[in-house]
Amino acid sequence: MTFLRILLGAAFVCLSCFAAGELFLRALGVTLPAQGRRFAHFITGALFVSTFVFTLCAGRQFSTSLLVAAGVVLITAWIRTCHPSFRPRLSLDLPPFWTALFWIPWFAFGLVYLIVAAGPEISSDGTGYHLGLIYRYYEHHGFYKIGTLMYAGLFEGMEMLYLAAFAIGKHSAAAVVHAVFLLVAPFGILAIARRVGEPRAGVLAAMLFYMSPVVGKAAASAYIDTATTVVIVGAFYFLQLWRETPSNRLLVPAALLSGFAVTAKITAASFFLYALLVVLTATAAWRFRLGRLALLSSLAVLPVIPWALRNVIWFQNPVFPLFNRLFPNPYLYPIVEDELRTITAHYAGVTWQHIPWQAAAGGQLQGIIGPVFLAAPLALLAWRIPAARQFLYALAFLLLVYPANTGTRFLIPSLPFLSLAMAVAILRIPKIGQTLAAATLIAHALLSWYSLIPRWSKDYQWRIDAVDWRAALRITPERNFFAAHWPDYERGLLLDRYVAPGECVLSPNMGQMAYHRREILGFSDSSAGRRAFITYMLPVVPALGNTAYREIRFPAVETRAVRLVAASALDTDVRISEVRFFDGDHEIPRKPTWRISASLNPWEAPLAFDNIAVSWWTSGSTIKSDKDAPNTWLGVDFGEPVTVTGILIEQSGDQRWMSIVPAFPEGNG
Repeated sequence: MTFLRILLGAAFVCLSCFAAGELFLRALGVTLPAQGRRFAHFITGALFVSTFVFTLCAGRQFSTSLLVAAGVVLITAWIRTCHPSFRPRLSLDLPPFWTALFWIPWFAFGLVYLIVAAGPEISSDGTGYHLGLIYRYYEHHGFYKIGTLMYAGLFEGMEMLYLAAFAIGKHSAAAVVHAVFLLVAPFGILAIARRVGEPRAGVLAAMLFYMSPVVGKAAASAYIDTATTVVIVGAFYFLQLWRETPSNRLLVPAALLSGFAVTAKITAASFFLYALLVVLTATAAWRFRLGRLALLSSLAVLPVIPWALRNVIWFQNPVFPLFNRLFPNPYLYPIVEDELRTITAHYAGVTWQHIPWQAAAGGQLQGIIGPVFLAAPLALLAWRIPAARQFLYALAFLLLVYPANTGTRFLIPSLPFLSLAMAVAILRIPKIGQTLAAATLIAHALLSWYSLIPRWSKDYQWRIDAVDWRAALRITPERNFFAAHWPDYERGLLLDRYVAPGECVLSPNMGQMAYHRREILGFSDSSAGRRAFITYMLPVVPALGNTAYREIRFPAVETRAVRLVAASALDTDVRISEVRFFDGDHEIPRKPTWRISASLNPWEAPLAFDNIAVSWWTSGSTIKSDKDAPNTWLGVDFGEPVTVTGILIEQSGDQRWMSIVPAFPEGNG
């Protein structure tokens, strides 16, 4: 029964996507080529289903009954209006050999992906925030603010589809929806190749992407990388059609899908830059180009605006958890963002010259794309073919954001275009092009088959390592599967049993949120998490637990306000536990009328005046240069003139080397 519920949940969402997409494009008056039509319907419809679920969540009206009722109405309208054919179309209008090269791996790998996706979800990010957050939205009938997890601020366009599937089939249904995105991807890639007159290259490119180990692993898990990539492929396809027939009707879905890709994963914004370039360089008078740029931009931003507004309301930052220096807020210190960016930009210590090998076959970047991609320089040969240059342009724009996170998974959005460029280049090699293309496809299939990878690569890799059909069908009960593969499941149940609702649990390693209701406070997931981590380490690390006293004496000054100013650049944040002011030997009593402020992180400034040794104010940010240092200060306005002759500052031991000087605002003393 569980397995049938999983299939029903995924099928309901996918059928709704097909219905919404065809109804929208029909209403728009867009006529699509037969090859790629169903792909375009599915991808376009995903945007509208996601938006509908967002609307329900924003109004705290999400429920399974309302979702199912809306879906039934949508699908009924689709059947009555569009009269869709449910008969599978196996003809690709290709020679039998190339048709076989498409369908055999599509079915073989697709079956593996679906079985793995239908199994109990145990992926790290899937059971962490991707499903953990939608589980909470499901129970609360919509969105609610979670300030202790930075991932709650990410745009969740794809997770809205997962939530719809989750409402019916729970966790695995969401993963199956992700796998379906990969199943439809080859048809989009093939349709793109047909537009440039290279259908055989489309077969090779589609299978290079489809069978890539890291792509398959991500798609068979409740991640979002593969689905985001397929949305980008859909946007590219509509841009391609628009280049051939510059109709605004074709530009509408291209723009909306470009924006939808950003709501799925914010790094997809680099593709929007490519879309702008396509429109800007189109052959037309400048007034037409500018008008189309305005149309593209205004439509692309529509799917993004609701998510950005939610973040402004919740986190005072439209792109939270990014750019917290530009949009200061109390929920994530910029220093945490900086540290995470440093880690992801130098993943596992792999240097740039070693990235090609590690991403293709080594596995140290969490996953591999496949050894055949070591031949990626061949893609540059596609530059000689005007119609194929667009693949290289798209590839270049999508790679712009890769240096921010060098994990293999972050190469997935660029793989369809790298594959297309490689495939066109290989097939254009005189005399041996077709033979070499077929050999490349077969070699990629063998090297990427999950059970054969350990024979040529012994190192650990993030990949599909087993296909447990008994677990997928729930012949093996979920609880037994978790007991054998995933101890975090039982830990989560214990948290639900022993921790009171609303309480946070500090945990450096346990990331799963998808099977329990208590909130996990990670060490680097929020401002609260960092504070909890430092507090946790106080009795363990002497440099943190010891108190450094900084006494500053000076001639008597009568002033209404004092600022404690950083005097030099720091490679850490400024942390001050307590500040005491003296007039001679007597401490100036604190008064409720004192106004405490700070140039950075003003929300926590009162913690330096609360007489609690283990609380502190932090700047939350490093000081980049000596020139910027004076802009970091903690201040107090006494509300009346007072005489000050000394200041005592209490800090943790690791802060003793920094320089802090008092300053008196102009006109005071």
